[in-house]
Amino acid sequence: MIHWQASRLARVVGGLTAALVAALLFGGCGVGTFLRAAGALPAGADGVTQAANQPATTPSASATSDPGPGTASPTDHSAQSPAPSAALDPVASVTPASTEAAETPKLTSIWNFRDVAGSGLPLADGGRMATGVVYRSGKLDTLSDKDKRALIGLGLVEVIDLRTRAKAASAPDPSLPGVANERIDIWLGRASEPTAKTVAQAEELMRDRNRDFVRVASQREKIAEALRAVLAADGPVLIHCTEGKDRTGWVSFLLQQIAGASLDDSVQQYLLSNDYRRALIEKEVAKVRKAKGETQAAIESATLELDSSYLLAGVDQAEQDYGGVDAYLTDGLGLTSDEISALAAKLRR
Repeated sequence: MIHWQASRLARVVGGLTAALVAALLFGGCGVGTFLRAAGALPAGADGVTQAANQPATTPSASATSDPGPGTASPTDHSAQSPAPSAALDPVASVTPASTEAAETPKLTSIWNFRDVAGSGLPLADGGRMATGVVYRSGKLDTLSDKDKRALIGLGLVEVIDLRTRAKAASAPDPSLPGVANERIDIWLGRASEPTAKTVAQAEELMRDRNRDFVRVASQREKIAEALRAVLAADGPVLIHCTEGKDRTGWVSFLLQQIAGASLDDSVQQYLLSNDYRRALIEKEVAKVRKAKGETQAAIESATLELDSSYLLAGVDQAEQDYGGVDAYLTDGLGLTSDEISALAAKLRR
């Protein structure tokens, strides 16, 4: 606990100033506002989505944001999104990010697969976040046999599915030998979102998604359950939702913060979902543009493409409601100091 508290202080200051073998075998306002004003966040953190020169695509799995039962907006694409194909190869046009582990297999049949730790995110105390502990992705129903073997080669012991019951039923996870599957519905009982009629409204709805991870009790309960599942696992785990960007993005952010990563690095990792899903985003936006015109296409883009302000809205909400992310973990999620310390130790090299 002492180590974690020290990391916690160092992280604030720092923010301001297995797979290789498997590949061979099978491969073939608040703190956010302050940091933005101080210039401590990367390009794109001022409300304009950063187009990082990292992975540009990941399989053509469904582009749906899985907004929850009865959600009217953002648009649900689960019924019309194409299955992965060569034309939408999730890794064909990807340039590996500097924070992506070279040993992490390039899966071509699902979107947004990567290591939550990147290639070992630097920590404020000079350490590194451990790779090969927690992976993240979009939905898995399109997983190819080759990619199944790659996942098994990582030594996965559990898949943690954050989707709703309806989404999980319509696109079920495939069975992986020796890998448990646990569904933890973060959006259980979530009210439907209003339909966005302008880009500004769509952007605010996306910010509200992240604020709700903080202010909605039922979501806090499920987020805590997901973090405890990671802690309890006796080997590597894979966390996913539908696109791997909102619910998975928030849980991944929390894991990075618990480990001791800087807010700056976590924001950059968050934005990588745009690059890993680039081809899918462009395809879906083009489809809406053709059917409904430029305005609706722009609204669709604001929903599918993450902006740093979306994540930072949740960070600011945590500061407003609890005094910061660290207090949100204990007072909001109900994690004990021992649980946080144990998670931090598990997530560090």
